[in-house]
Amino acid sequence: EVAHAATCKHFGRQINRAGIGWYLFAPVAFVDTSDIWAAARLPRILVSMAGPYSNLVLSGIAALAALLLAPSGWQDLLWSFSLTGYVLALVNLNPLLELDGYYIVMDLLEIPNLRARALAYLGSRLGGRAAPEPRLRRVFLLFGAASLAYGIAVGVGVLLVYRAYMVDIADSYFPHQYAQAIGWVLAGTMSLIILHRLFDGLRLGREG
Repeated sequence: EVAHAATCKHFGRQINRAGIGWYLFAPVAFVDTSDIWAAARLPRILVSMAGPYSNLVLSGIAALAALLLAPSGWQDLLWSFSLTGYVLALVNLNPLLELDGYYIVMDLLEIPNLRARALAYLGSRLGGRAAPEPRLRRVFLLFGAASLAYGIAVGVGVLLVYRAYMVDIADSYFPHQYAQAIGWVLAGTMSLIILHRLFDGLRLGREG
């Protein structure tokens, strides 16, 4: 987040606020770089790229430092830090999550609100209505279908993985049958929230 802020300031733009937010059931740090939206395309892309780039640089430095150290607790810590940074970079560059990769693709294509518009387009097609913005039909069809498939996969993954994780935790405090019920309820709720956001975008397109 510091890298995002520094790059934004480099282009003469303001940082409006910073703090801790919430994304997909996990706390995340954020800086508000929305002032860069009025800039040209390249500065916008570079501000979004700054976060994953800093993850890759720091992870590389940590990995090199770990290679130079004799086996120790510090070496293990550096390897863990490096791996975490690489994973974060890959996650942030995923264009199907509304993170840095998504904004990079949106700025490359110069299509604001790409995800919402693509899902609305797909919903229109599935509902048999005349799809809006035919000029962008291929982009919207591809991105909408990819977002739909990825969202369903994430929803199912959350249901299966989080249920098992929550059952393990609940087993420490409740009888097994209650722990199973708690796991299904909590994981099912999380999965439904994800799928509701996804299908709500399709519904808007179907209803026009």
